[in-house]
Amino acid sequence: MSTGSVNADAALIGVSTPAHILESILAALNRGKLSVATDQFDDHFTFEDHALDIEFTDKERLIEFFHKSREFFPDSAVEVDSTFACGDHAIAIPARRTRSADAKSLIRHR
Repeated sequence: MSTGSVNADAALIGVSTPAHILESILAALNRGKLSVATDQFDDHFTFEDHALDIEFTDKERLIEFFHKSREFFPDSAVEVDSTFACGDHAIAIPARRTRSADAKSLIRHR
């Protein structure tokens, strides 16, 4: 996952760096707080998922993507191996783990 600009206003609520903002976004996603997660993105952002080869620049479409992801994989969680930040950009390198229940669900939904 790669994000463009993160919301600098989030720094005012105790989150000071893009890496911390990214961690906050991931935590919100894992709690199912999709609007909370996307509210932390700047108005001009890019969300890229290189594994799925998709890109979002609109918060409503991103919320829809997150919602569908949770609908198809309700027990899944975002696990990150590492994060990187440079300037106002942050990148998360996701852990690639698939539980057998998730794999069965993926096969069933194809």
